[in-house]
Amino acid sequence: MARTGSHPAVRLKQDHRTLRNSGQLTPWLTDRGAFDAGLCDARRLYLALCVKQQCKALEISQPALGSDKREEQAKKLATSALKKALRNWFGVSDKEFEAWHAAQPARSTQIELELDEEDPAPGAPV
Repeated sequence: MARTGSHPAVRLKQDHRTLRNSGQLTPWLTDRGAFDAGLCDARRLYLALCVKQQCKALEISQPALGSDKREEQAKKLATSALKKALRNWFGVSDKEFEAWHAAQPARSTQIELELDEEDPAPGAPV
């Protein structure tokens, strides 16, 4: 019979929590502030991507839904999915997630580029 915590996924989660609680990320990554800022940006950008994907899915599945309602529902669905994934995969508590989410700007400050279909892909011969 296997010992409790002997499964690799359980050990990984335990190791992650131990490092997080000690304040140390790894021996080679020493700047916790820079890491946290990058992590925050990555989560924000991923959430924005998930919201866009949900909006497109809702546009197809519920075409009568207005734009504002569709975006509101997409934000709820994407936020809920990200919260659950972070809890399950990385041990992020609901309280930690809510604190991070509340600290995010209401509107994304990311600049979006609109590329024409006729424009060549970056790095493609002109």
